[in-house]
Amino acid sequence: MKPTTLIASLLCMCATALSLAEIKPQDLVQASNRTLSSDVALNATRAIRCANKQNRIDTLLIADMNLTSNRPRFYAFNVSGKKPVLITRDYIAHGKGSERGLRGIAQRFSNEPNSEATSLGLYQVGEQYNFRGQEDVLARRLNGLMPGWNDNARIRGVVLHGMASARAGGRSLGCPAVDPTIYDKLEGIGLSRAMLWIDGQDEDLSRAVATCTMRKPTLKFDIIKENITPFAAELDPVPVSFAFNLSCRNFGAFGRPALCNSAMA
Repeated sequence: MKPTTLIASLLCMCATALSLAEIKPQDLVQASNRTLSSDVALNATRAIRCANKQNRIDTLLIADMNLTSNRPRFYAFNVSGKKPVLITRDYIAHGKGSERGLRGIAQRFSNEPNSEATSLGLYQVGEQYNFRGQEDVLARRLNGLMPGWNDNARIRGVVLHGMASARAGGRSLGCPAVDPTIYDKLEGIGLSRAMLWIDGQDEDLSRAVATCTMRKPTLKFDIIKENITPFAAELDPVPVSFAFNLSCRNFGAFGRPALCNSAMA
């Protein structure tokens, strides 16, 4: 191959990689037929920029918990091309611990075990497994990427799964649950390179992703090797911190100020 041809090929590859990481909020809003909130789209894309500067995402899932459960507030986008493409828009359940008397409205969010509440923030969609030991029912483990917000997802058993009552205002035990047909559709498309953004009524969340930093005490990301799933193994060779810069020098670290002192917050 001629040097000029090789350079041109490399430049093309770089341009493609950059476009995968630079998902624009206005493109998500446009792809959703303007049903997705621009604020939610902005939060999601900011979080991805903080977390995913080096790696490829094919699918972006967004749950807008600012809306009531009787509205279609779940979005799935194919983001592997130059512009996002809407795969589906449907209903999604929140945790019953997130309600404060008003059925169908998520107002309380928690990262605490046994809270039965939804946790906000950015997740990496992890490995597939048999949900509750049922061979014919699949689910996906979730890795919470924001300390103090959702990093107890594995400890809590928070997973992405199908739930028959998701379209009827059903509530989960803290998991983001969708209709089984929607879950099967997502698995058919592929979730090995997917991320999930859960937005909700918490002004600190917008600040966390706007700055990629947190108030004192400062907490740096530490991704434990044992928690790395097949998703990370499929990526091009990168440091163990496939999602975040461990040094925090470039982007800082997300976190929830009031909960940073507690490992179980």
